[in-house]
Amino acid sequence: MGFALSSVYAVPYAASRLLVWGYQPVDASPGYGRTAIVVLGSADHIVMNWDHETLWTLDLPAAARVWEAMRLYRAYPDAWVISSGGRIVSPTRATAITMRDAMVGLGVPASQILLEDQSMSTRDQAVLIAPMLRVLHTDRVILVTGDIHMRRSVGAFHAVGVSVIPAIARDPLLSASWPKWVLPSPEGFALTERVAHEVAGIGYYAARGWFRPY
Repeated sequence: MGFALSSVYAVPYAASRLLVWGYQPVDASPGYGRTAIVVLGSADHIVMNWDHETLWTLDLPAAARVWEAMRLYRAYPDAWVISSGGRIVSPTRATAITMRDAMVGLGVPASQILLEDQSMSTRDQAVLIAPMLRVLHTDRVILVTGDIHMRRSVGAFHAVGVSVIPAIARDPLLSASWPKWVLPSPEGFALTERVAHEVAGIGYYAARGWFRPY
């Protein structure tokens, strides 16, 4: 029964609301002051044709984060955008590059995008991005990631002395039809895994001193 329930998207989604409690979409009203929009990567995929030419695409969580970053960039067109994510899928290409290419295709000037392409974890991202932000002398840092991943991310950045404004990306499956929510599916298993990963990750980060909620 537990195995079956873990594959029904609505079940882990309901459980995940405890991780998301207190987070709301950021109001993308035009603002003043120097802003940095930090986009945390998820993963990307490689697609190859018969001539062995390759095309890199984002997975759904990363695509949602890029789309949220674009919504914010329209409100802060002078903002620096930091695309963050290491070589998760391939040893030769970082997720940060795939996200940057997607954002450039959507209209962000390449000159406004900085890469953090060495990280392999959320802790790495916080540690590596903190000195980049100090050099930029920003007035505000908007952190973009998935809603479930946000609590651990905020805690990781606070632990290295960076105060952030959390900007949760919209769940790509929120607009899915009802069968996707109530019938067993691979997406349900994937969400269960993500929720378990975040709960364990917060505990591990807290034990290592890498997590500070405020």
